[in-house]
Amino acid sequence: MKLNFKEMAVVVGLAVSLIPGAPTQAAPHVIAQPGPVDYSGVTLLPCAANAVSVVKPGASKVSLFVTNNSSTTISVYWRNADGASKSVNFSPLSPGKSGSNWPQNGLLYEIRVGGTCRHMFAINTNGNYATVTYY
Repeated sequence: MKLNFKEMAVVVGLAVSLIPGAPTQAAPHVIAQPGPVDYSGVTLLPCAANAVSVVKPGASKVSLFVTNNSSTTISVYWRNADGASKSVNFSPLSPGKSGSNWPQNGLLYEIRVGGTCRHMFAINTNGNYATVTYY
């Protein structure tokens, strides 16, 4: 039987949920691209110095989980409506560490390595959480 990429992701998620000791409800896992970041509940954007957060009135709050699976320390920042960067409460993240906070849908975040933006993303989910894993 031939499976497309989306079907394979579902099969892998099901297999993980059947492993003894694994969480009973596996988090959705969408591979963004081959390479340095996997994500769910966010929209990847190009790094831009003039980017700003656009939060609609009444936007829901969600749980954001960021994991650093790389061999270097990363910093996580969010952008306000004026475009100013603010370090998040769990930043920086050493290799193998994770952090979380409660942003609103529409907030813009960036992952930096050595002060250089590597990935920018906007919280954009219909669910209760968003995840980003940096490799």
